[in-house]
Amino acid sequence: MKITKVCLFIPTLRQGGGAARVILNLASQMANQGIVVTIIVLGNDYNEPALPKGVVIERLNVSRALFCFFRLRKLLNRLEPDFVMSTMGHLNIVLAIVKPFVKSGPKYIARESNTVSKRLLDQRFRRLLTLMYKFLYKKFDIVIAQSKLMADDLVANFSVLPDMLRVIGNPVDFRKIKELSNGYNIIEKRAKYRIITVGRHVSQKRFDLAIEILGFLGSDYELVILGDGPLKNNNIDFAKRKNLDDKVVFVPFQMNPFPLISSGDYYLITSEFEGLPNAALEALGLGLPVFGFNTSGGLPDYIDKNNGCLVDFGDVNGLAQAIRESNLIKGENICNTIKEQLSMDLICQEYLNTFLSLEKTESD
Repeated sequence: MKITKVCLFIPTLRQGGGAARVILNLASQMANQGIVVTIIVLGNDYNEPALPKGVVIERLNVSRALFCFFRLRKLLNRLEPDFVMSTMGHLNIVLAIVKPFVKSGPKYIARESNTVSKRLLDQRFRRLLTLMYKFLYKKFDIVIAQSKLMADDLVANFSVLPDMLRVIGNPVDFRKIKELSNGYNIIEKRAKYRIITVGRHVSQKRFDLAIEILGFLGSDYELVILGDGPLKNNNIDFAKRKNLDDKVVFVPFQMNPFPLISSGDYYLITSEFEGLPNAALEALGLGLPVFGFNTSGGLPDYIDKNNGCLVDFGDVNGLAQAIRESNLIKGENICNTIKEQLSMDLICQEYLNTFLSLEKTESD
């Protein structure tokens, strides 16, 4: 079967989001192969990047996924795509509900972007959402997880059949991030070694643990935290209480984070849970060794002694020791550890092969 039209459904294309970068990378590669690609987003947003050549955007003009049912149904009936892929759990749920009302019979793919059981722990309607996952994910033709850990979580906790699952990593545009990293970095280095971490200041990211790790490392190290979010002031205060405010640099969100990432010697990820963190993969792509906790979703599939180290969650002393005793040096050899596994061409082809394994039929 020839793929001619694909719709990719995502909440926002706002720059800085990992899912948005993955979708844009896939859209670009698919368009280069002559596929008509439409990216569907919920509404207008700021900091949107330029669309790749040949890619069209459709806006549902709603503030929340909860309100998009009728507009999404109407749009899919008008576009008549061969395949529709949504990414992120709440959109996957909405798309599964819309599916019976789309007449053209496309195939439906859900891309899960996080470790679902962990993400639902602090959700207000956790039991209801768990039931919705169990019931609605069965409506998809394929569910794509970014790592084996995520796939196993969907099987064990949400009754997703193993035959429905595919494990596909996130593409990294190595050439592009290398070019972007050549921009000017305005943050002067104040210590021998710079540790970089990137993300929103939310409880999941546990930047407080990153600050604690810095406290074990001593005066030769500084920590740069790039990002914004509701807990940013809490983390600034925590650094002050630890008497580390002169060693921790808080940098606001940047449209192009790669010069700053490239200025580091090590990349640190302290999240309580993750899917497959793009910023860590891109740091590897820029040659930085990656250190973190083994709760970081799919990272254990890509991190070994040749490019970093992962320890048990919460072992801040052990992680500090791993950084301090490491003989890994930033460079192309670090990048080469993932270059073949996560190249744009390879990952895009894996997605296309997944699509091609399905045949377009009339909707149920």
